[in-house]
Amino acid sequence: MAQEAGRADKRGQGLGVLGLFFLLPCLLAGCAATTSVVRQPPEIGADLRCPVCGGHPGEQSRWQCQILMGDGRQIGFDSGKDMFSYLLLMSRYNYAKNQGVGKGLAAVWVRDYLSGSWLDGQTAWYVAGSQVRSPAGREIIPFSDRLGAENFSRVNGGGVVAYASVDSALLKEQRE
Repeated sequence: MAQEAGRADKRGQGLGVLGLFFLLPCLLAGCAATTSVVRQPPEIGADLRCPVCGGHPGEQSRWQCQILMGDGRQIGFDSGKDMFSYLLLMSRYNYAKNQGVGKGLAAVWVRDYLSGSWLDGQTAWYVAGSQVRSPAGREIIPFSDRLGAENFSRVNGGGVVAYASVDSALLKEQRE
């Protein structure tokens, strides 16, 4: 009887190892499926207009920014300054932050000033108040990393700020 119990224990252990062998790839696949995948934003069409200035972001590829709302709406901007104005004053532009399915921001996209590549605008670094001007004048210029922003700032002036640090006072300085 003790021998049978020993065999049963070994079979149970064998099934545990075998089960783990089959279960592990499923667990890993499940983890991969839930990992956030960074996608490219949709193209900014020629018909899209900046809600702040009325310009055509499709014509300003170097300065393009866009936000995607939780309800699926794409909103394009022809400058970082206009994008931040909109984000800080959405109700002024007839768009409530809590509107729609999925409520709130789904993504913020900006173009790196140096490479032109799309970046997650919430993790980008910005230079505000430099001598470099966009067609809209003084600008808040995005960079993929802090070092790039600092190097640009050393040459062109302005201050380096994170996304969360852009506020209405900083925007007001860019408009003057």
